[in-house]
Amino acid sequence: MLILIVINLAVASMPGGIVAAIVMPLFGVEPDTKLFGAANGLIEKSTMLAVGVLCLAFLARPRIASHFGLTGRPIGGWLRVVAAGVLGAVAINLALAVYEASVGKQGATVGVQLREMGLGTGAAADLCLIAAIVIVAPVAEEYLFRALLHKGARDGLARWLPPTLAIGVAAAISSVVFVQIHLDPAQVGYWPIYLVFGLACALAYEFTGSLAAPILVHVLNNGWAFWRGASSTDAAFSSPWLYVVLVLAPVAAVTLSVGMGRLLGDRSAAGAPSTR
Repeated sequence: MLILIVINLAVASMPGGIVAAIVMPLFGVEPDTKLFGAANGLIEKSTMLAVGVLCLAFLARPRIASHFGLTGRPIGGWLRVVAAGVLGAVAINLALAVYEASVGKQGATVGVQLREMGLGTGAAADLCLIAAIVIVAPVAEEYLFRALLHKGARDGLARWLPPTLAIGVAAAISSVVFVQIHLDPAQVGYWPIYLVFGLACALAYEFTGSLAAPILVHVLNNGWAFWRGASSTDAAFSSPWLYVVLVLAPVAAVTLSVGMGRLLGDRSAAGAPSTR
């Protein structure tokens, strides 16, 4: 399982070099521009999503959509998914507020990070950032960390451990790996919050039986952070209408994830798709 995750992350980083060396310069975009950075991040997250889906298709066949938790009705219905998403995002931000009140801010503000990524340099760069951070990244990371790593670890551990303990250990494993992936210099001081983040997403997944719930937690958290950063004195959107795009981003992300699950479906013994 960890080998597949390493492969996923390695393959996801490859398009960045290709974009930097060949593709973007063809359109007159130099590799050191802000637009390049935003587009590069979007391509890497999209590749992570694609490879994660392929890994799941390999491991979960013929029940691909069931493995995603995106076929049929979630446990408790979609209202429970929305509730889990909202509560998870609120819990993460409460933990962040308590943490910063106790130890102070750790590293650059969200506004400064967004400005350094190119926010405000043009509508194209701003749209790339919204797509990468609020839509593609949450979907890609939740397919990887929850549907592939957490569920795979939980199902494997359940053969030897009681179900509750298997869930707890799997949540800890996926959350620790989630922390490691996000430990860049600008965010390393926030590792306890990323740990809470990973645990909140894992619990939302278990509470609803649907990958849509942790995706919603992730999208709402990233969208709220993006909103605060774009509304701060450190950064600003290039146009006010981009706030509308940001508000609609959670709908786009959940629709993307659910649509992918239904498109894949489960496979019958004869190979025909089924959404049972």
